Amino acid sequence: MSFDPHFYSVKGGNMIDRDKTIKEFGYDPDNLKSKSGKSVFRLCANCGREQIVQFRARDKLCISCVQKGDKNAMYGKTHSKEARQKISKNHANVSGKNNPMYGTNGKTNHNWKGGRQLASARNRSKRHNFLDSNPIFLNKPFKDSNAHHVNTTYIIHIPKNIHNSMYHRQRDGMGMHNINKFAFKYLINNKENITVSIETAYYINLMCL
Repeated sequence: MSFDPHFYSVKGGNMIDRDKTIKEFGYDPDNLKSKSGKSVFRLCANCGREQIVQFRARDKLCISCVQKGDKNAMYGKTHSKEARQKISKNHANVSGKNNPMYGTNGKTNHNWKGGRQLASARNRSKRHNFLDSNPIFLNKPFKDSNAHHVNTTYIIHIPKNIHNSMYHRQRDGMGMHNINKFAFKYLINNKENITVSIETAYYINLMCL
């Protein structure tokens, strides 16, 4: 399989999607220890299929490829007629209305937690409790801008596409240094929108970086 620069090869020849792992799980696989049990996005060395596995997993193949050919426990074997009838009967006992989970989806499922809308509301609530309730805006909003929190108190409006493209997380500082550097550079280069003095902006810049 040809090497794609979007992925990187780690010890043992595994191909891990570093960008997607950072975006989805919030940590860089480059910084994980060899025996880490954290999840990463990896490509199967045989078929190229993407899969989520533990970083420490040594098997380079997906489940399908591992079970192909002579690696499959049933390779060269067939079930007897009696065994096939037994399997069919067991499947019939747990299908349709015979399944104890039949008809229990959405709000009727015991694991229901309110769906995406409620989950989003909970996440927003946690974020609002973490940030200052009366933030200080260092510049004015403009078309296609996002309000970026350089810390819990100060906000700089920066282009929406840039804000969304640079992964960052206020809670633990993940990626904050790089996006804050851009935010303050944008603030200083667009002085017409600044709502504080240049001296104050430079001071806050030093304090946040």
